[in-house]
Amino acid sequence: MEYNSYLKEANDDEVLEFGSLLCKLGKFKQIINSALSQNLSRIINDKLKEEGLNLKVRYATGRRNSDGTNKYELTEPNWYKGDVNCQILKIGTNKGWQNGKFRIKIILEFCADEAEIEQIPEITKSESPLDDLRRKIDEVDS
Repeated sequence: MEYNSYLKEANDDEVLEFGSLLCKLGKFKQIINSALSQNLSRIINDKLKEEGLNLKVRYATGRRNSDGTNKYELTEPNWYKGDVNCQILKIGTNKGWQNGKFRIKIILEFCADEAEIEQIPEITKSESPLDDLRRKIDEVDS
């Protein structure tokens, strides 16, 4: 999961308030990430199956066959954690099939209601660091 610049710069110990409920930012990000990784791929794969698209992808198991080659298994794609290889045939071009990947990007954002403007205190004549210099000039002129 990606985060907008505000959340990238934020400390995970910062506190979120949802009405009367409080949660640390790090815990909130962890919960969202966990929910998406557990459910997003299942939801997408179930919907694809309903439409007759029972996709399976080949992945290396890390084990070897008796002949020493890598052992592969077929499984449903994990849309949240990785790219899903595919090909596309673009209409109106003579490029033929193009290899590529589908990926889903999710960005968690915090958007402040009001832009924070740094308040710069107005310096009045009496608060100016030049007051001492003004006094000295006044003394010379008198």
